[in-house]
Amino acid sequence: MSAGRFSPEVLEQIRQRVSLYDVVSKHAQGMKKKGRDWWACCPFHHEKTPSFHIHENKGYYHCFGCGAHGNVFDFVKEVRGGTFVDAVVYLGEMAGVDVKFEAYDEREQKLRQDGYDVLEKTAAFYQSNLKNAAENYFEKRGLSPQTIEDFRLGLAVDEWSALTDHLMQAGFSKDILVKANVASISEKKKSLFDRFRNRAMFPIESVDGKVVAFGGRVLNDDDDPKYLNSSETKFFNKRYMLYNLNRAREFIRKENQALVVEGYMDVIGLWQQGIKTAVAPMGTAITEDQVRLLWRFYESPIVCLDGDRAGRGAAVRIAKRILSVLEPGKTLQFVWMPDGEDPDSFVQNHGKEKFEALLSKPSTLEEVLWQDMTQGRDVSSGDGRAAIENEIDELMNQASHETIRRHYSRALKDRLWQKGHQAPQVARVVKAGQQKNILPEDKQAHILLSILFRKVELFETFYEKVSHVQVQDPDLESFKKVLFKLFLSGGLEKDSLESYFASTGMLNKMKELLSSELVARTEDDELEALWLKVYEDLERANALKKAKHEKVDVGDVFDADTASTAWEQIKAARKHRLK
Repeated sequence: MSAGRFSPEVLEQIRQRVSLYDVVSKHAQGMKKKGRDWWACCPFHHEKTPSFHIHENKGYYHCFGCGAHGNVFDFVKEVRGGTFVDAVVYLGEMAGVDVKFEAYDEREQKLRQDGYDVLEKTAAFYQSNLKNAAENYFEKRGLSPQTIEDFRLGLAVDEWSALTDHLMQAGFSKDILVKANVASISEKKKSLFDRFRNRAMFPIESVDGKVVAFGGRVLNDDDDPKYLNSSETKFFNKRYMLYNLNRAREFIRKENQALVVEGYMDVIGLWQQGIKTAVAPMGTAITEDQVRLLWRFYESPIVCLDGDRAGRGAAVRIAKRILSVLEPGKTLQFVWMPDGEDPDSFVQNHGKEKFEALLSKPSTLEEVLWQDMTQGRDVSSGDGRAAIENEIDELMNQASHETIRRHYSRALKDRLWQKGHQAPQVARVVKAGQQKNILPEDKQAHILLSILFRKVELFETFYEKVSHVQVQDPDLESFKKVLFKLFLSGGLEKDSLESYFASTGMLNKMKELLSSELVARTEDDELEALWLKVYEDLERANALKKAKHEKVDVGDVFDADTASTAWEQIKAARKHRLK
């Protein structure tokens, strides 16, 4: 052993977490943004006209006056004095990175290089397998030979040790195959076997283009798990990496656009259609560190999500998570795909122009937070506004940047004030014997939800069926979401349901909304049978829509008066059978 050093992983984490702009702005005067870059008066010589150029997304600075040039470590050395080690320690503390000074070990260095060689040869082996395969999964998914080549896509064959045998014949040790996570050791036989078998393979590359890991998708949809990624190793830390950033970063800079999508095929499908600014996290929701990394290349990436409940929930979780790292001039935006579509399927089915039309109308981070905190709450009531303001205060405590905390809090409370000072709407009163106005397509769903409001314990019996009930009225949809929310938290009871709506100022509104003459005159012990009868009618209406491939007005299939008469006949027949 001789001299010491910092591991490449530590230095890369610091580069990803620390903004060159943040460091330079503490020492340079007259910071101004021009295009995507910053200019300032040079801190290393006296000048009145800014000639100090900061390339944030490229990670270096250059002064056209005195010639000063370097990266963030060089800058800290110059302005603070000291050594490279001092600069790393200082920036590590700023970034929250655990800085460890390692002794230089030639054997360790060789193992590291061997690991990269193993990963590179593994990618080449998988590529060769795909070219020689009788069937090509990626071609069946609509990818061209050029796209397959661009992304180095491959195939792990359905054999236990095809890759292991190939690499060991090339002279690599068992130890390095395991450390690179391309092979595993059997606990029983102590023998080596391939980690990936019978899978379509996606090489994962670092920002500088090195293969560091793999993702594999099953070829047989009955197998589990559907996607399998490399475990974290010395070469791969998924928290700090984004799939395809090495290719996309050039296009992100050119087009002033960055997209975050869910999966590998979304990235690749968009690329093939000419949208080359997409990246993806590796099997998890995007992390704060991945957002920071992407911000180096573009200040307001768009997160593309499914349009279902899960996609909406994911947007809220991401929005709340990044509050802790949010800073002025950096944000996220959100778009949702139509039901049943992901970015890959949408761009294939509808084309690039329609996808770009979706991207042209994103929701802001502020809008996502606002929609979540007002969901199911009556903004026009004092109770509702009080609950929302309390949530704003709690949420803003998560923001670490004081300017962000102040302005987001003010913006959200401004929205609350504006909503609270709108002209009050006259409440609709449901007179005795008069059915509340309900959209024709919501008639059956309204009865189903009215039954659950009256007899909430039925939800546990029917919750799977309830998840399939579609409603157009936003208030009915809010009620449905609250049912699931309380049920999943283990607290769905009549008292807890009414307490929830009382706390949000919505109880009277829900009582009005969920009033139904048919439900009101049905005995408690008949409600379960009524629920099933109406649900079956709804299923038949949906089946008719699907069969005819045209829009059918549910109101034409289902009539509340007819249903009421039919229900009375059913009850009479059941009583007759009991006699």
